[in-house]
Amino acid sequence: MRELVTFFQFLLAVSVMLGSGLGVIFGFVLGPSKMMSQPCSNFHETISYGFYSVYGPLLGLKGVLLQKFLGFGETFAGICVFVGVWLDVVGIIGAVPAIPKHLMQGMVIVSAIGLIAEMGVATALQHRLSEFADEDSSDDEEPDEVEVKVAGKNIKKLYIPAFYLVSLTLFVFIRIWAFYPKGPFTQTLTNLMSFSLLLLAGFMVLHVHDH
Repeated sequence: MRELVTFFQFLLAVSVMLGSGLGVIFGFVLGPSKMMSQPCSNFHETISYGFYSVYGPLLGLKGVLLQKFLGFGETFAGICVFVGVWLDVVGIIGAVPAIPKHLMQGMVIVSAIGLIAEMGVATALQHRLSEFADEDSSDDEEPDEVEVKVAGKNIKKLYIPAFYLVSLTLFVFIRIWAFYPKGPFTQTLTNLMSFSLLLLAGFMVLHVHDH
């Protein structure tokens, strides 16, 4: 029995660490930066240019609206994940009502799966852009691979959504295993919303590869 409790505490710790990091990145950095009306840095200008000139046309959507929509979604999902993992800690320390607790556990899973869906589409977009670069390059010329500086090191831009995708997938597995909501209504709502987001992402990925 002691081992089970210890293992649960380990999963709780990993969930809080992953959820806090991802929540801060999406809820307080990436999401708000997409919703800003006026550019305040080169980072924001780069994001706006990408949505207006690249991602929007590839998906057949208006770049500005896509940027604002994803910004709002990332902000909401990030805050939901951040609050949700710390609510688990509060639930251990003190009493948390069952209904909001289970509902929040479900929304954490839905939010994380929504971010997974977005990162999956982003990865597909980066692959499609790489294919365009290969097609435009001559046989003797290597296509330029876009790199960004992270923590003082240059890494391929393609790796960024893939990194988030792996981190979010691990987080979702932990949440489903140890923190899946109880109650038929909450479970059904969680499953339907998660499935809908994945279905929408799959449709968008197919749309990207068809264009």
